[in-house]
Amino acid sequence: TNMRLFVPEQCADAILKLLPYIPYTLLVVIVAMFLSSLFGLLLAYMKLSGNKVAKSVAVIITEMVRGTPFLILLFVVFYALPELLKMIHINMDGVGKLTYLFITLTLFSGSRLAEVFRSAYEAVDSTQMEAAVSCGLSGFQAFYRIILPQAFYIALPNLGNSLLAVLMETSLGYTIGLVDIMGKAKLINSFSYST
Repeated sequence: TNMRLFVPEQCADAILKLLPYIPYTLLVVIVAMFLSSLFGLLLAYMKLSGNKVAKSVAVIITEMVRGTPFLILLFVVFYALPELLKMIHINMDGVGKLTYLFITLTLFSGSRLAEVFRSAYEAVDSTQMEAAVSCGLSGFQAFYRIILPQAFYIALPNLGNSLLAVLMETSLGYTIGLVDIMGKAKLINSFSYST
């Protein structure tokens, strides 16, 4: 077997090739996390609500999406969604590939964040809400000032994990023609080992 030696010049060249992709990757990750957080909050709210229909819909969405590998979900969104929408006369021919990646990341990460937000909210003792309301705060003020900071603190480690997961999943965008820093690194790596 041939042993490959570390060559500093090749490493420096690879880093220079990766630098232009940093802003693009950061933009994708920030927008995807924002959209995923909104979608996750919506699903968590639906799960915590007393409405059985909303709770059932949220459970079905989260369980179906969480059980699907990201690459499969990306292919379903990229190839199948436009065809399904054509049946109801919605044309997605002009939609860019980045939009499909955002849709997939929002579904994938949002369904996971829904469980993070729900469990963080339920981890805060319910008597704190009752005590805050009895002290004169409105329900919204009690949630915003008392419950939310504690729930955010509880959810913080999992939010960090979700951020890293989104960063890694963006690299699979190259399968539909989008290249970010992770995808470019894979391309450089595969090219380096093929020569």
